[in-house]
Formats: sequence, structure tokens, C-alpha cells
Amino acid sequence: HRSRIQLVSSQVSTIAARWSARWDKARRLEVAWRLLAEMRPAGLITHRFPFGDAAAAYELLDRRPEEAIQVLLSYA
Repeated sequence: HRSRIQLVSSQVSTIAARWSARWDKARRLEVAWRLLAEMRPAGLITHRFPFGDAAAAYELLDRRPEEAIQVLLSYA
């Protein structure tokens, strides 16, 4: 990532056997949901565009990336 954003992720389906005794599926899901609640990802959406204006969204990302954290295209 060009702006050095830290990405924290959780694998909730399968993991290496050495971790499965301590990190069962229920625990992994609980941690993933807790982290999502803490960070409130909807708050990261800085711009919303109707799908028909996708070209404008991509132009924003290309020409003024410092203005956008997350761009959402809506189909409704």
C-alpha cells in the first residue's frame, strides 16, 4: 500500500492445525466481529457514487487519491 496503511485480517474458515486447539472457529468469528465493531468500517467511506458515475470515482482515485479513503459504488 502506497500510504502505508496497516491491514489486520482474520481467517475464520480454516487455519493451520497447530493453531486450531486455541483458535477454534467460534473464537475467530468473535474476534473478527469485535474488531469490525471497534473500527466501524462504514466510517471509512469518504465518497459515494452511483454506478453510472464510476468513471468519476476512478478519476478521483487517480487524480486526487489524498482526498479518498474508500470510494463506494452503489447499484441502487
